[in-house]
Amino acid sequence: MAICTFNARTLASEACIEDLMMQARKIKYDVIGLTETRRHRPLHAVFETGEELFLGTCDSKGVGGVGVLVNTHLAMNIDSYESLTTRIGRLRLRRCGSTPALTIFVAYAPTSSYEEEELEAFYMDLERLYREDHTFFKVIVGDFNAKIGPRRTAEELHIGTHGVEWNEQGERLSEFIMTTHTIHGNSQFQKPSHLRWTWESPGGQFHNEIDHIIFNRRFCLTDVAVVPKFYTGSDHRLLRARFCFSVRGKRAMKFRKRSPKTSINWDHFASLASKWEDSVIDNIDDEYNRLVEHLHDSARKAESPHVAKRRLSSKTLELIRQRGIARATGNYQQTSELAKQCREAIKEDLKERRAAVMDEAAEAGRSIRKARRSFANYKTKMTSLRRPDGTVTASRRAMEKVIYDFYSDLFDSHVYLPTHHLRQDEYIAPSVLPSEIQHAIKSMKNCTAPGPDRIKPEHLKSIPQVIIKTLARLFTRYLSECKVPTSWKTSKTVLLYKKGDPDDIGNYRPICLLSVIYKLFTRVILNRIGRILDEGQPCEQAGFRKGFSTIDHIHTLTRLIEVSREYKMPLCLTFIDLKKAFDTVETEAVIEALGNQGVPTQYIRMLRELYDNFTTRISPFYKEVIVNVKRGVRQGDTISPKLFSAALENIMRHLEWEDLGVKVDGRYLHHLRFADDIVLITPNIEQAERMLAEFDNACGKIGLRLNLTKTMFMKNGLVPDAPFTLNGKNISECSSYVYLGREVNMMNDLAPELCRRKRAAWGAFQNIEGVVKKTKNIRLRAHLFDTAVLPALTYASETWTLRKQDEHAVSVAQRALERTMLGISLYTQVQKGIRSSELRQRTKIRDAVDHAKKSKIRWAGHVMRYSDDRWTRAVTDWIPRDIKRTPGRPPTRWSDKLTRFSCSSNCSRWFSNTFLDSPLYPNRRAQKAPEMFSEPLNTSKTLQQKESPS
Repeated sequence: MAICTFNARTLASEACIEDLMMQARKIKYDVIGLTETRRHRPLHAVFETGEELFLGTCDSKGVGGVGVLVNTHLAMNIDSYESLTTRIGRLRLRRCGSTPALTIFVAYAPTSSYEEEELEAFYMDLERLYREDHTFFKVIVGDFNAKIGPRRTAEELHIGTHGVEWNEQGERLSEFIMTTHTIHGNSQFQKPSHLRWTWESPGGQFHNEIDHIIFNRRFCLTDVAVVPKFYTGSDHRLLRARFCFSVRGKRAMKFRKRSPKTSINWDHFASLASKWEDSVIDNIDDEYNRLVEHLHDSARKAESPHVAKRRLSSKTLELIRQRGIARATGNYQQTSELAKQCREAIKEDLKERRAAVMDEAAEAGRSIRKARRSFANYKTKMTSLRRPDGTVTASRRAMEKVIYDFYSDLFDSHVYLPTHHLRQDEYIAPSVLPSEIQHAIKSMKNCTAPGPDRIKPEHLKSIPQVIIKTLARLFTRYLSECKVPTSWKTSKTVLLYKKGDPDDIGNYRPICLLSVIYKLFTRVILNRIGRILDEGQPCEQAGFRKGFSTIDHIHTLTRLIEVSREYKMPLCLTFIDLKKAFDTVETEAVIEALGNQGVPTQYIRMLRELYDNFTTRISPFYKEVIVNVKRGVRQGDTISPKLFSAALENIMRHLEWEDLGVKVDGRYLHHLRFADDIVLITPNIEQAERMLAEFDNACGKIGLRLNLTKTMFMKNGLVPDAPFTLNGKNISECSSYVYLGREVNMMNDLAPELCRRKRAAWGAFQNIEGVVKKTKNIRLRAHLFDTAVLPALTYASETWTLRKQDEHAVSVAQRALERTMLGISLYTQVQKGIRSSELRQRTKIRDAVDHAKKSKIRWAGHVMRYSDDRWTRAVTDWIPRDIKRTPGRPPTRWSDKLTRFSCSSNCSRWFSNTFLDSPLYPNRRAQKAPEMFSEPLNTSKTLQQKESPS
């Protein structure tokens, strides 16, 4: 085993990591201990070629930072890596075949310029951590800033006879080695002077051996030497030690190398797949596996190696080659200059290559986010998890146990529900038609992760008609027999980090990667029963329903707050957060809900069969964790949101809330829901407390639990203070809440939400910044901004009550983005007298304020045309008749701009009565357009075309 140490001087940038990896792939190594990384954020990267890189953080002054690079064939042996301090890291390798259990400490000692107390504290920490570790083999590598000479007395058996010279810090290191009963590796072997030094001064005048390798077992070290050809521009050289551990034992488990990326010629795939010969086989599994194998064979024959473009240019590679030659010849001045040029060239190459990849994706109409993600040649993984007792572990074996325990408990049934007896009906599901298959395939998204069978949506979109007919026959058989292939009973689950503490396993969302053919089957079922499920939902539910969106409920809530503020009405909003709602709803509760909503029994039996005896495989590292799934709907399946909404509606039907809530034109509005996002609407805390208790009790019957730490309430000043508790726990009060992506507060103040929109816009702009700054295509640049940044800046603008200062804030944010697009600073704009209108002529982007106003008018047209009983229209028309408004000018209303825009001055303040019926409306709209738009004629014409009733 080759264990190395290298002071990289810095690994804070992507260019430095790229240079390190390129040099590491040229030498033989197993582990490289890295010191002085100078990173402010930790990194755990798994590269496409299998190497794993762990980098810790430096201190607040930018000093220190340690890490390790583990080669591909040893990655499966990793048990844990921990950055214990900013100067000490620990890598633990578990026993695997001939590789023994091994702990490698990476250390970076303070230099001689530091105080004696800090140096002593470093060695005390290192000694304590070393003694706390009980692994049989232990190795310490790193930059100790110490010089150790040859053995001077017979008592110094821990030192070899081939050192160079001693200094004061070398004496302290020698004391540490003797205290811990370890052995100094560098001095055990005789080497020429040019293969011994590990650091050189600027100009190459002085050379010292200050990087050291220390170990605890004699006779296992076979060699220690520097590797001169490993050079990244650092003033240190890589020091490599070779160890020979026991060769007995079984052969180590080999790392399964990742298959090289390939591309498929889909026309060729379709021609190969068309050779399919359909035949009926009694065994469902054999029949299905035969089809999948044929698709795999066709795809394999249509594959061709994907030739990835080089990340570094030939000019940069030539600079790196010249840098190595200059260092080998001893030309220190040229080496220093070339090292600086290489760093800049690598940085520029990566920047240009990333921009080129995103530019290609933008021109092809592909996702820029996915293109940016594909450019990174590594993926990050979790580094530690918190156990139930509160301790944090970095051991992969322990982390796998934490994951298994958590998800075994999460997916296990906690509520006993008797098997629901399905009613007998005379409905017989008709045969699945090929046209149904084709319609379902067209609605599937491309570039999604495949399931365990490795079939992608692109495969299904290229299959010939003969296979579509086979799928129709198979699906018809599955429906009639209520049986599915065994392979559909298992899935692969990936854990996606959401937000919050990364050590908390609860902050990861389990996404179920199912067979694409399975999802095609459930999509066919959904297309058949979707209307029944939608008709069973009340107007309070807007989640995953055709014709509904988040804007419906955001508008309803903001309008409620607006009216309560104007008419001095008490209002209390309770925002409910359900804990892992989709993963914890009981299956029998879903089955019962489907029966109560009138879904044909044959489809219910089919869904029950799909959910029975289901298992999932979680692979956080290299070992699969198999978990039985006994409840929950699968996140990743298109039918899952509908099933969850049905189960939730089934319990809420039995809640007696008819006389609770806020009365809106004779109807009580007591809650709104968007899938599992629920808000209770009450005039006081007493009602809210009662409703929350009843809802919690109903949820418990189907396995759902409330997350009381995230469940909050918000009230205006007219609601008297009172304790708000649930099961003896206080419910937190908040002054504002982010509901469905929009921050709401009881003052209806838009300023906090605009601050969030600005941050979101800058975040979206960072994703396309490389493209918009590089491309010369003005139309493409404007299109990227209008499709990526503008929606982030104006999200939910349909519900905004814009004042002049709000419009100014949006315009200022957009102008700042425009200047960044063009590479012009505010100082330059002012100095050169460039008007903002000139910048707009150069960027050709849409005006955000005009876009927000047009969206609002368009939304108002939709609301006025609603003919159902949804709350969006009800609260828009609502004026409390039994409450007299206090005198004085009211706060700006949502409808004020629309009133001035659509109605004459002597018209009623509310425009709903004349919005569609008045024959003078188009002319008045054109007359009022200059108040809202800079181009009234074109705008009014567009609005007349878009908003005229169909």
